[in-house]
Amino acid sequence: MVEILKQPQYRPMHVADQVAILYAGIKGYLDKVDRRYVSAWEQQFLTFFREKTPDVRNLLVKERKMTKDVEAGLVKAIEAFKPQFKAPSLV
Repeated sequence: MVEILKQPQYRPMHVADQVAILYAGIKGYLDKVDRRYVSAWEQQFLTFFREKTPDVRNLLVKERKMTKDVEAGLVKAIEAFKPQFKAPSLV
């Protein structure tokens, strides 16, 4: 959880993106991701979230709260992303 709370200096994250990442962390979707790869997971997921599921992100921005539709969309987006995550090599 500490890793997902880190943000690069002078690059604040949009609230919708923060909510999506925190949701993934709180619901255990990052439990099996090695701590060293959490930042990579986060970056790749946010790209996926913005590009492949903009409807979910836009709904979250519009609703400004965790509704059943937003939660269902987040779960679907995270589940769709999980098999696509590519951990970087540590060379």
